[in-house]
Amino acid sequence: ERFGKPAKPYPYQQGLRIVAGAKGIGLMGESDLATSYAIYTLLDQLGCRWYMPSPMGEVLPMLKTVTVREQDLSTGPDTIYRGIWYCDNPFARRNRLGGMELQAGHALEMMVPKELREKHPEIRAMIGGKPHPHFVKWTHPLVADAVVQASLAQLEKDPNLQSISLAPDDGATWDESDDTKFDAGDFDPALQTVAKSDRLIVLANRVAERISPKYPNVKFGILAYVDYTRPPVREKVNPAIVPMIAPITFSRAHPMSDPGEPNNAALRGLVEGWGKTVPATSYYFYGYYLAEVSSPNPMMTKWGQDIPYIYTKGACKYWQPETITNFETSLHALYLGNRLAWDNTLDPPAIFAELHAKFYGHAAKEMTAYWNLIDEIWVQTPEYAGCGFGHLRRFTPEKLDRARKLMDQALAACQGDVEKSRVRMASQSLAQFEKFMQMRRDMAEGRFATLASAATAYDDNQIKLSAEYAPQFAFSRMGWTGERTLGVLY
Repeated sequence: ERFGKPAKPYPYQQGLRIVAGAKGIGLMGESDLATSYAIYTLLDQLGCRWYMPSPMGEVLPMLKTVTVREQDLSTGPDTIYRGIWYCDNPFARRNRLGGMELQAGHALEMMVPKELREKHPEIRAMIGGKPHPHFVKWTHPLVADAVVQASLAQLEKDPNLQSISLAPDDGATWDESDDTKFDAGDFDPALQTVAKSDRLIVLANRVAERISPKYPNVKFGILAYVDYTRPPVREKVNPAIVPMIAPITFSRAHPMSDPGEPNNAALRGLVEGWGKTVPATSYYFYGYYLAEVSSPNPMMTKWGQDIPYIYTKGACKYWQPETITNFETSLHALYLGNRLAWDNTLDPPAIFAELHAKFYGHAAKEMTAYWNLIDEIWVQTPEYAGCGFGHLRRFTPEKLDRARKLMDQALAACQGDVEKSRVRMASQSLAQFEKFMQMRRDMAEGRFATLASAATAYDDNQIKLSAEYAPQFAFSRMGWTGERTLGVLY
């Protein structure tokens, strides 16, 4: 009441206002969530940082006097939604995550009742010359009717629902008969097939056109994925449709600016193409190396270049990466993504420099050198396929020896328990990867006798570490991994 509302509204009531002056200090938002954003924006101004979940990731300045600069700031996030899959609520709140989450999970086929498939077998997709029991013809009018009815049922049950997924189920096998007539002939060089985006947009448009008049604020999420990652070339996209771009078939280690990566030109083309086609996109970057998840992988260069690109060229308004519990390997990328999702104008190298200084303290110099080395190994090795022999080319014994020397120097430079705990976690991660690469070399060079026992010891230690670092959401422990870990060896 004393200061007034934020001067500028933001989508989904995420605008905030911070006032510091003659009237005192006021923190307020368009909603309770936005008021929390005001609190943590002020704390961010004062130097507070939360780099990973738990007190181990917390950096708070020790000040005898807290000085708030005079200001009247009305602002908000540069994105509609910001989120990662695995962290605790305090970490999410303190990093100003949240907003309106776009639903774009694999859902489409589940919206078509089994009874309808049985009554109208003509809606079943023809795959390999046979009607498929699960996949359907996207462009059949009865499919659109079923999806509309299922969507309306969701909205009637929950009138506050803000997003509905129209994304097809996982895979890359679709109708080979009627739906092909709706393809636009756009060839996808990454998958060496005709892109299916236009046929999917035909369905999505039909659904949006029938529901949007009654529910104008509802967004329909579709995946831009596998052989329908490219933007449509014929169909105009209803503005209520938001594509979630999931570049699973593209570069995993190198930034999309790397001219040596054979599919990067196509990746940049689809980012810019979607950016010109729709008012907003969601990005489903992968916050780990899909071919092997245990390797230290800060993605400083890759995400440091790719994330600004999707904001400037790709109309990104939803930051929704797929992540795992890997703060021990990919802290830099996860933190960078959260920071840039709030403020697209921040400088990635400056964010990393501050992270090293604040997080590692007296070991900052050594840990900067270590993470820079790891990052250079990823992006300077011309290897684009995956793990296996690719890792043997990338992580040579000489490079791993250099990494270990830097890590040992960092351990020696630490002062105090907090610094030691942070560097120790990175050291244990590197030690696990050293064991992994020794097994890889043994297998490649025919030393099979010790592989079984080495793999068991590796897996047992990974389970132990995942339990020890559960508060930090690290070492691959997730609810769905069960007793054992992710299959990092396979």
